[in-house]
Amino acid sequence: MEPLLIIEDKVVRLLGGPELIVLRADAADRHVIPPQAPTLKKYGINLRTWLETLERQGWVCSICGKASGTGAYVTDHKHVRGWKKLPDSERARTVRGTLCNYCNHRILRALTLDQARSCTKYLENYEMSLEDSLAADESST
Repeated sequence: MEPLLIIEDKVVRLLGGPELIVLRADAADRHVIPPQAPTLKKYGINLRTWLETLERQGWVCSICGKASGTGAYVTDHKHVRGWKKLPDSERARTVRGTLCNYCNHRILRALTLDQARSCTKYLENYEMSLEDSLAADESST
C-alpha cells in the first residue's frame, strides 16, 4: 500500500514514501538542486539514491568538502567500456558519488596534496563499497 498523508482533510499520495520527503526537505534547506529524471536514469539511479548519496557525504562535495555554491552537483561515475549499453543496475554501480562542478573538472588536473589525498580516500571508499555490494549479491544467490 502506498504511503498517504492527510493535509487539511485531503489525502495526498507520498511519492517515494516519507523518507524521500524528508530527504527532499533537507536538500531544499541546503539549496541543493537535484538532477532531472533523465540524468538520474542515465546513471541507473533514482532521486532517493542520489539524495542519500549526497546526504552520506554530509551534503557537500566529496573532494573539497564544501557545499556547491550554485546548489548543483555532478554525479561522478567510473568510466568503463560499453557504459551506455550496461543495464541500469550495472550503471548504478559505476556511480562513485557527487561532486561540485569545480572538483569534477579538476580531478584529472593538478591538485594539491591534500586534495589528492581526499580523491584517494573518495575512490578507495567507492571501491570498498563496490566490493561489499558484489559480496552481498553473491551471498544472496
